[in-house]
Amino acid sequence: ERERLVREALAELPEEARAIVLMHDYQGLGHTEIAGILGVEHAAARKRYSRALASLGRLLKEKLR
Repeated sequence: ERERLVREALAELPEEARAIVLMHDYQGLGHTEIAGILGVEHAAARKRYSRALASLGRLLKEKLR
């Protein structure tokens, strides 16, 4: 059940946010590697990951209500 909710929430994220979460949490890439893929600075990749996780958390909270 939890896995299904996470998959659904991930699918609702904007494409870049979803890609960042998948690269970091499922593929094990670090922020430096993600920054290189996205063509952004390390700090920007960290911030985007943080924002993506916050969005994912909000979506999951809504689904659990």
